[in-house]
Amino acid sequence: MGRGVLIDYKNWADANGKKYNPFTDHRITIEEIETIAKEEGVTFKQGDIIIIRSGFTEAMTGISDEEQIQNLSSQRVCGVEGTPESAKWFWNKHFAAVSGDALTFEVGPPIVDGKEGTITQLGTSHQPRISFMTTSKLIRYP
Repeated sequence: MGRGVLIDYKNWADANGKKYNPFTDHRITIEEIETIAKEEGVTFKQGDIIIIRSGFTEAMTGISDEEQIQNLSSQRVCGVEGTPESAKWFWNKHFAAVSGDALTFEVGPPIVDGKEGTITQLGTSHQPRISFMTTSKLIRYP
Protein backbone atom coordinates (compact mmCIF):
# COMPACT_ATOMS: atom_id res chain seq x y z
CA MET A 1 0.00 0.00 0.00
CA GLY A 2 1.26 3.43 -0.82
CA ARG A 3 0.49 6.82 -2.25
CA GLY A 4 -0.48 6.61 -5.90
CA VAL A 5 0.07 9.32 -8.49
CA LEU A 6 -1.72 9.17 -11.82
CA ILE A 7 -0.26 10.48 -15.05
CA ASP A 8 -3.22 10.44 -17.43
CA TYR A 9 -1.38 10.47 -20.75
CA LYS A 10 -4.51 9.54 -22.71
CA ASN A 11 -6.52 12.48 -21.39
CA TRP A 12 -3.59 14.86 -21.91
CA ALA A 13 -2.97 13.63 -25.47
CA ASP A 14 -6.67 13.99 -26.35
CA ALA A 15 -6.82 17.51 -24.88
CA ASN A 16 -3.71 18.54 -26.82
CA GLY A 17 -4.64 17.00 -30.17
CA LYS A 18 -1.87 14.41 -29.98
CA LYS A 19 -3.02 11.44 -32.05
CA TYR A 20 -1.54 7.99 -31.45
CA ASN A 21 -2.52 4.34 -31.55
CA PRO A 22 -1.99 2.36 -28.31
CA PHE A 23 -1.34 -0.76 -30.42
CA THR A 24 1.87 0.69 -31.82
CA ASP A 25 5.28 1.37 -30.33
CA HIS A 26 4.30 4.95 -29.48
CA ARG A 27 6.72 6.27 -26.85
CA ILE A 28 5.65 8.30 -23.84
CA THR A 29 8.58 10.53 -23.00
CA ILE A 30 9.84 11.72 -19.65
CA GLU A 31 9.32 15.29 -20.88
CA GLU A 32 5.64 14.51 -21.50
CA ILE A 33 5.30 12.90 -18.07
CA GLU A 34 6.82 15.97 -16.44
CA THR A 35 4.56 18.29 -18.48
CA ILE A 36 1.43 16.37 -17.47
CA ALA A 37 2.49 16.33 -13.82
CA LYS A 38 3.10 20.09 -13.87
CA GLU A 39 -0.20 20.88 -15.63
CA GLU A 40 -2.15 18.66 -13.22
CA GLY A 41 -0.33 19.86 -10.11
CA VAL A 42 1.09 16.40 -9.41
CA THR A 43 4.16 16.30 -7.20
CA PHE A 44 6.30 13.21 -6.82
CA LYS A 45 7.43 11.98 -3.42
CA GLN A 46 9.77 9.20 -2.43
CA GLY A 47 7.86 5.93 -2.20
CA ASP A 48 5.06 6.97 -4.60
CA ILE A 49 3.45 4.43 -6.92
CA ILE A 50 3.26 6.04 -10.35
CA ILE A 51 0.51 4.86 -12.69
CA ILE A 52 0.51 5.92 -16.33
CA ARG A 53 -2.77 5.68 -18.23
CA SER A 54 -2.00 5.26 -21.92
CA GLY A 55 -5.52 4.42 -23.10
CA PHE A 56 -4.57 0.84 -24.00
CA THR A 57 -7.24 -0.83 -21.86
CA GLU A 58 -9.89 1.61 -23.07
CA ALA A 59 -8.96 0.85 -26.69
CA MET A 60 -9.45 -2.88 -26.03
CA THR A 61 -12.95 -2.32 -24.68
CA GLY A 62 -15.85 -2.72 -27.04
CA ILE A 63 -13.96 -4.33 -29.94
CA SER A 64 -14.47 -7.85 -31.20
CA ASP A 65 -12.27 -10.79 -30.28
CA GLU A 66 -10.91 -10.78 -33.83
CA GLU A 67 -9.95 -7.10 -33.58
CA GLN A 68 -8.28 -7.73 -30.23
CA ILE A 69 -6.26 -10.59 -31.72
CA GLN A 70 -5.28 -8.45 -34.71
CA ASN A 71 -4.23 -5.54 -32.49
CA LEU A 72 -2.17 -7.75 -30.19
CA SER A 73 -0.59 -9.94 -32.88
CA SER A 74 2.08 -7.36 -33.73
CA GLN A 75 3.34 -7.51 -30.12
CA ARG A 76 3.56 -3.72 -30.25
CA VAL A 77 2.25 -1.64 -27.40
CA CYS A 78 2.61 1.99 -26.42
CA GLY A 79 4.42 2.80 -23.21
CA VAL A 80 7.14 4.77 -21.51
CA GLU A 81 10.30 5.15 -23.59
CA GLY A 82 12.81 2.49 -22.59
CA THR A 83 16.02 4.47 -22.50
CA PRO A 84 18.85 4.69 -19.97
CA GLU A 85 17.79 8.29 -19.35
CA SER A 86 14.20 7.33 -18.53
CA ALA A 87 15.37 4.50 -16.27
CA LYS A 88 17.60 6.97 -14.44
CA TRP A 89 14.71 9.43 -14.10
CA PHE A 90 12.44 6.79 -12.52
CA TRP A 91 15.27 5.61 -10.27
CA ASN A 92 16.09 9.12 -9.11
CA LYS A 93 12.43 9.78 -8.25
CA HIS A 94 12.57 6.82 -5.82
CA PHE A 95 9.20 5.39 -6.83
CA ALA A 96 8.11 2.31 -4.88
CA ALA A 97 6.46 0.90 -8.00
CA VAL A 98 5.50 1.77 -11.57
CA SER A 99 2.37 0.61 -13.34
CA GLY A 100 0.08 1.38 -16.22
CA ASP A 101 -2.95 0.22 -18.15
CA ALA A 102 -1.06 -1.51 -20.97
CA LEU A 103 0.45 -4.97 -21.25
CA THR A 104 3.87 -3.56 -20.41
CA PHE A 105 5.07 -0.40 -18.73
CA GLU A 106 7.74 0.35 -21.31
CA VAL A 107 7.04 0.56 -24.99
CA GLY A 108 7.08 -2.79 -26.80
CA PRO A 109 8.50 -4.76 -28.43
CA PRO A 110 11.52 -5.24 -26.21
CA ILE A 111 15.05 -4.78 -27.46
CA VAL A 112 17.24 -7.89 -27.25
CA ASP A 113 20.98 -7.60 -27.89
CA GLY A 114 20.47 -4.25 -29.63
CA LYS A 115 17.76 -5.55 -31.95
CA GLU A 116 13.98 -5.49 -31.81
CA GLY A 117 12.83 -8.77 -30.36
CA THR A 118 9.79 -10.61 -29.17
CA ILE A 119 8.78 -11.54 -25.66
CA THR A 120 9.83 -15.16 -26.18
CA GLN A 121 13.31 -14.09 -27.26
CA LEU A 122 13.96 -12.40 -23.93
CA GLY A 123 14.41 -15.77 -22.26
CA THR A 124 16.78 -17.04 -24.95
CA SER A 125 19.47 -14.44 -24.47
CA HIS A 126 22.74 -15.87 -23.23
CA GLN A 127 23.00 -13.15 -20.62
CA PRO A 128 21.84 -14.09 -17.11
CA ARG A 129 18.74 -12.23 -15.96
CA ILE A 130 19.13 -11.16 -12.35
CA SER A 131 16.49 -8.46 -12.45
CA PHE A 132 13.33 -8.01 -14.43
CA MET A 133 10.15 -5.99 -14.74
CA THR A 134 7.09 -7.50 -13.12
CA THR A 135 3.50 -6.32 -13.42
CA SER A 136 0.27 -7.05 -11.63
CA LYS A 137 -3.34 -6.68 -12.62
CA LEU A 138 -6.61 -6.54 -10.76
CA ILE A 139 -9.02 -9.10 -12.11
CA ARG A 140 -12.73 -8.40 -11.90
CA TYR A 141 -14.91 -11.37 -11.17
CA PRO A 142 -18.68 -11.21 -11.75
